[in-house]
Amino acid sequence: MTSPALPLALKSATFADHEPVYTDLPGQIPGAVGPTFGRTDMWPADNVSRPANVVKAAWRCDFPGEPVWNLLVREVAFCMLHPTHAALQKAGIFLPPGKWGLRSTAQCCFHLATLKAWAREQDMPDDFGLWEAADWQAFIDTRSQQTEPSTVRKVVSAVRHLITFSPVLTDVPTLEDPWPGKSSAQVAESVWTDELSTPAIPPEVWWPLLRAAWAYIDRFAPDILAERDRRQSEPVGGPPPQTDNDRELEQWLADPSTIIPLNARNRGRARRGEVNWRRASLLATNGRTHVLFAAENRLGLKRRQRVLVWLADTGRSHTGPVRQPSFAPPAEERLTHRDRVLREWLDNLGNLIPVHPVHEQVAWAGEPNWTELARLVYSQPSNVFASSSKARTEQRRQWVHEVARDPNRTIATDHGLNLRMLRAACYVFVAALTAMRDSEKGAELRLMQHPTGLATRITAGGRGCLRGRQARGNRSASGSCARRVPSQQCCI
Repeated sequence: MTSPALPLALKSATFADHEPVYTDLPGQIPGAVGPTFGRTDMWPADNVSRPANVVKAAWRCDFPGEPVWNLLVREVAFCMLHPTHAALQKAGIFLPPGKWGLRSTAQCCFHLATLKAWAREQDMPDDFGLWEAADWQAFIDTRSQQTEPSTVRKVVSAVRHLITFSPVLTDVPTLEDPWPGKSSAQVAESVWTDELSTPAIPPEVWWPLLRAAWAYIDRFAPDILAERDRRQSEPVGGPPPQTDNDRELEQWLADPSTIIPLNARNRGRARRGEVNWRRASLLATNGRTHVLFAAENRLGLKRRQRVLVWLADTGRSHTGPVRQPSFAPPAEERLTHRDRVLREWLDNLGNLIPVHPVHEQVAWAGEPNWTELARLVYSQPSNVFASSSKARTEQRRQWVHEVARDPNRTIATDHGLNLRMLRAACYVFVAALTAMRDSEKGAELRLMQHPTGLATRITAGGRGCLRGRQARGNRSASGSCARRVPSQQCCI
């Protein structure tokens, strides 16, 4: 995906806005188009194969918003991604191809953005030529107080990238290395050691753990998954699912005094006579949110259509100046639909709160089983007891704890425990037989998950096994090697 330069973006004296960014990296995806140098917000690597242990949000380079620093960081990143560019060689900078990858470049962008923030706090001059060696060292000393030596070493490397590429950077004089004769590790006082930071698990612990994990996968998994499927198919009494936002919208439209606000004039992308969706959202939710009708959200577009149909039927609209409606103070926040459903369920003396058995050797023994309780109350899995609103979550849990003080209102259950144990067994088993890093194991377990189940049991030669795929050493034909490891299959 390409994007034009922003209006306030500065032009580079070395690189053109139309130059592609990631064409020199291995793993190009056929038919995919990547960003160009002129894109100023970020460079998503949509045209480069992403490793299994990297989320999409991290597979890109981000840039600061301030125009001067934005151009500076983009130029440094472009130099790292194109170390054999003609402009570098013309300036006397000769580097081997493929010296830095995307992740190294993205880290450099982050550290240079940190340098920008520090320079603003210290009121440093914009001209790097006026900086002395002590100034660069002061920045490194500040980072040393905030992070580990291994990270400080990367910060030093980012500063050195800025200095190395200074001859081709716009409005930046040629800079000298403030730490001549020292490596980045020496500057950061980062000590390398062959010792493992995490102690090895003793064999007398590891092998019983592995055998127990395989027992869960090979012997217990069919019964655990069958019980899970049976419980999911059971009808559970309760109200039909309805989101708080949709319920609020319907209540607002049902109010005879509701009038839809329209734009009084053209403003940005908003046209005169169209619905003022931001103000309508504030009115419908009593000031709780302004994105009820967000166009970037599928549900937001659906709610917009609902309002337009209602407006066509009633014709109740008003065109006037955009003013912020006045609402009740946040302290007088109303109960949501989910809150009311929970309170009604707890008031029913026939409803018992599921709790974890007290004899379990776990920290949550005797505590409410929040996942099972949500299923009972709302007829479907829900995160109402672990939502993003900390205050609301604590309030709901407090209501449950107050009722659960009565032992006659609780019932011990281990629903969900066996599923968690099976999930942990899969994790241990994949870790043992693949030796993958933690982030890679998480990605592989997600690939192994069945669309409607926890994990898929695949048979090979009549035996149960877990199977996943992981690409390693994948480089383009222009690189030094190109290979793909065959499927990893773990069987006992």
